[in-house]
Parts: sequence; structure tokens; C-alpha cells
Amino acid sequence: MRSYLFAVLVGCLLVAGCVNVGKRAGEQNVAIYDFGKLPAALVGDANRSMAYGLEIRSPRWLDSAAINYRLGYDKGSRRNEYTLSRWVATPAQLIDHRLRYQLGLASPGQSGVRCVLVVEIDEFLQLFTSTTESAGVLQGNVRLLDRSRNGLSSWRFDFDVPAVTPDASGGAAALIVAVDHLGKAIFNWMDTADGRAARSSCAN
Repeated sequence: MRSYLFAVLVGCLLVAGCVNVGKRAGEQNVAIYDFGKLPAALVGDANRSMAYGLEIRSPRWLDSAAINYRLGYDKGSRRNEYTLSRWVATPAQLIDHRLRYQLGLASPGQSGVRCVLVVEIDEFLQLFTSTTESAGVLQGNVRLLDRSRNGLSSWRFDFDVPAVTPDASGGAAALIVAVDHLGKAIFNWMDTADGRAARSSCAN
């Protein structure tokens, strides 16, 4: 009887060990975030008049799937990462996918592309101004380059979107909205005098 119980116990331990194979310590409850449902695609003459390529650039400290936050009210120069929450990919990859769909943009090397829209991300994090209030911050620069990589136009962007909850979920949701604001800003810029002049240069 003892030998039987011992065999059963060993079998249970082996099964438990097999269940945990492939899981890294501390990751059982990690929440993985993407950008959710794709937004409605923006259409109009600004998109149909010429073919733009899209290129997203970001600093090295954003080259991971970490969801970053900063406590502006305490040690404001310290950059932090949520330990039990992360993006499904790097911010640059997620932003590229969303803007490409939203604006109907191509890859830089795709046939027919005359100019490249370069989006340089300087900041992408959740900024806490108190223990209960925070916002998704998206900052950077947009540049339009011709086929020779000469600059045709550029402008800065800076979006602060209040987070509904002071946690990773609230920060992720606010940052997604900030990216959608950027897409709309780029689309609207295409129909400004500066944007139309840049498109005309690309079309020639």
C-alpha cells in the first residue's frame, strides 16, 4: 500500500512539473496588451493623391515590450516598468501597424512609394502627476522625406491623454487613444498648405 501511495505521489509531482514547463518564474499572471480593435481607416484625397511609405523610429529605451511609467511627483527622472503587464510587441511595432492601417500607408521599399513619412517617437509612457491621476504621453516628430531622403516638411506632436484608472490598464488605454490622435493629426496635416506643398513635391 505504501509503495502504491508513493507511486501516486511521484506521478502527481511529475504531472505538476510538466504543467509548468515553458513558463518563466513570475510570469503566470502577466497581462499582455495590444492596441485592441483597429480604428476606422481614414480616407480622402490626402491618401489617394500619392503613395507614402511609413517608417517608425524610437529610442533604444523603448525597444522592448515593457509598459513604462513615471512618477512625476516623486523621483520624476526615474523611468519605471510594470512588472506584471507588458505590450505584445514593441511600441514602435504597434504604432507602425496601427498608423499603417489607419492612414493606408505602405512600407518604404514598396513599389510606387515616392516619399517616406518618418514618425520619430521621443516619449511613450504613462505619467503620474499624483497617486490617483495619470496620463498617456506620446511625443515626437513627423518628417516627410523625398526619394533622396531630403526633408520636405516636419512638425512636432505632443499628446497627453488622461487615464481612466491609475494602473497599467488605464495607461495602456490612454496611450492607444494618443496614437489614434496622432493618426488623425497626420491625416489633417496632409490637407494643410504645408502638407499639400510637400505632396506636390513628391508627385513630381
